Amino acid sequence: MSIREKIDSRTATVCVVGLGYVGTPLSVASAEAGFKVVGVDVDKDNVSKTNSGICYVEDKYSESLLPGPWQAICPRHQ
Repeated sequence: MSIREKIDSRTATVCVVGLGYVGTPLSVASAEAGFKVVGVDVDKDNVSKTNSGICYVEDKYSESLLPGPWQAICPRHQ
């Protein structure tokens, strides 16, 4: 299956590196659009907060949709 077909069918996995003021809303929007999303950040506390549904960035859009159907990971602490 081509990448275009995966995007069109929403079977592609989106990986967002950095879950700050850009990455968190991007992850939430991608998950809401139907993609499987993995967010990666080096801050273990922020990853834990995100997975618990706590939005540590000031973004009402993301706050209203967390916890979402996506996973945040911290490669330093796995």
